[in-house]
Amino acid sequence: MRKSIDTYIKSIASDNKKFILEGGYESVADYIISNAENGTGYNEYFDDSEFDESGEPTQEQIDELKNYLNDNYDYMPE
Repeated sequence: MRKSIDTYIKSIASDNKKFILEGGYESVADYIISNAENGTGYNEYFDDSEFDESGEPTQEQIDELKNYLNDNYDYMPE
C-alpha cells in the first residue's frame, strides 16, 4: 500500500463526506471499497512498484487493503 495511505484515505473521506453520509454507505471503508469495485479500481491505493507483471495489484494485496480499511476506517465521517 502507499506509504501515505492514511493521509490519502482521510482526504477521500473529507472530499466525499456528503456522498458517504447520504449514499447509504456503512462507513468510510465501505465507500472506498464500493467505489474501487464499481469504478476506479484499486490501482490508486498502491505504488507502481507493488504491481505484478500485469500492472495490477494482486488479489492478496487487494484483500490486505480491504482488511486494513475495514479495521481502520469502519466509521462515518464527522
